[in-house]
Amino acid sequence: RFKKDATVERIIDFFIKIATYNDGEDCQEWIDVITTQLIEYCLSKQNAKNKSVRYRVCDIIGRLLKNMAETYELDEDLWERLEDVLVMRLKDKIPQVRQRAAFAVHRLSDPSSEECKVRIGLATMMDFDSNKDCRREALKSIDLHRKTVKIILRRCRDTSEEVRKAAFERLHQVDIRALSIRQRVDLLKSGLTERS
Repeated sequence: RFKKDATVERIIDFFIKIATYNDGEDCQEWIDVITTQLIEYCLSKQNAKNKSVRYRVCDIIGRLLKNMAETYELDEDLWERLEDVLVMRLKDKIPQVRQRAAFAVHRLSDPSSEECKVRIGLATMMDFDSNKDCRREALKSIDLHRKTVKIILRRCRDTSEEVRKAAFERLHQVDIRALSIRQRVDLLKSGLTERS
């Protein structure tokens, strides 16, 4: 089990804030250089034997992507490498690494693509991962798309109460008219027969 050290967490937060600091147009070159170098360094360590290093790589990349401005654009080559590495980490043997990879890969999802590697990886994780925390994180991270709504509906019958709760919370964001009558009935049955 990983122990979170408050000092380490504050140091990582500090570096993330420095790397994503934006004070107007003058800082754009700074953000490009620092963010790119930090991501490149993390990618160089992604295949480490130590599980803590792999965990921190996914954690730092995820925090960087989360704190970046919505308008920020990564280099296409870097984007593809990030996508490949994080999708590969979704299959890591350590559950905590898989969970942080699911957190990190969220921003790399392409809603316009029918065969998005990120969406496929998260859907597979939601259906087949043995760890409930990984399934819940994948459920939170997957983008809402007509194909993913069916997968989220399946998680309403998950063995874990926490995953079922997260599935209902996620479906709360979906317009009810987007669901078929059959899906609505199944959702209602799942909710009414919920044990907790």
